[in-house]
Amino acid sequence: MALFTREEFREAGWTTEDELRSAAEELADLEARGVGDRAYALKLLRRKLGGDGLLARRAAEDAAPLACALEATPGDDIEETNLAVVRRTMGELLRVPVVERGVLMPDACPVGPAEAMIPVGGVVAVNDALIPSATGSDICCSVSASFSD
Repeated sequence: MALFTREEFREAGWTTEDELRSAAEELADLEARGVGDRAYALKLLRRKLGGDGLLARRAAEDAAPLACALEATPGDDIEETNLAVVRRTMGELLRVPVVERGVLMPDACPVGPAEAMIPVGGVVAVNDALIPSATGSDICCSVSASFSD
């Protein structure tokens, strides 16, 4: 049984018939060599097939969970606006498939207009990925997050 369906290949970014055929052939080869882990197989497929196999963002309702360690001061329009902006940008970032969860720390504030950009005070946990822009934009307040069940 294949590790991925055609629909999952499409969701991973391989959408044309040629891309789907290549992905299926490569997957069959990987499975024949004993690769049975989905995450590892996807990593190898991306490496072999190149940039066309980038994962599409999840739907908003399927975004990773967000914890928020701050709230706006009632009646303070600037704070409410900043909180709304960082919630919106984190919401976009949490739709990226490698992001598993996120938190907004008390020092959260917007950093710019780009979509899915991590705000100052934003923290994300990722799976098998590095996000270079997710570091270095903070002012080093030494605020940290711990996740637990």
